[in-house]
Amino acid sequence: MYRAPHRVAVRSGAATLLLVALVLSVAACTGVAAAPTAAPTALPTAAPTAAPSPVERTVTEADNGTTVTVPAGSTVTLVLANTYWQVQGSSDAKVLAPVSGPTVSAPPMGGSCVPGSGCGTVTAVFHAVAAGHASILASRSTCGEAMLCQGTAGAYQVTIVVGG
Repeated sequence: MYRAPHRVAVRSGAATLLLVALVLSVAACTGVAAAPTAAPTALPTAAPTAAPSPVERTVTEADNGTTVTVPAGSTVTLVLANTYWQVQGSSDAKVLAPVSGPTVSAPPMGGSCVPGSGCGTVTAVFHAVAAGHASILASRSTCGEAMLCQGTAGAYQVTIVVGG
């Protein structure tokens, strides 16, 4: 039987064309698309911490031997309830600067103060200037009329820690 070569060639050309179209279609459908580019993101940063607000802190005999922490800018007032106390001041004026005092105040008139017992108060005011630590020191040798202080009764020290 006779076959026409032309016909075979047409089928082969059509089949090739169909095969190329199929390959291109499959390649287009399964091709890897480029990943979308995102705008660079900033790394999260910690919000600035607000410095603590200054406070007004009073220290008394009850604070003797303790450590008290205050923010910078604070006012620390020493009030000792006996006029025999001698305030030496701050151990470091660059951290805790004296503002006023010491001031001796007598008790109100008509009180029940026995003469010679040291009734009244001694007050000194300090300003917390910069971060660090300083001690407020005071001493007394008399703890009442004609009574010498015994042991640590004549020494006062409170450590002030000033935060930044």
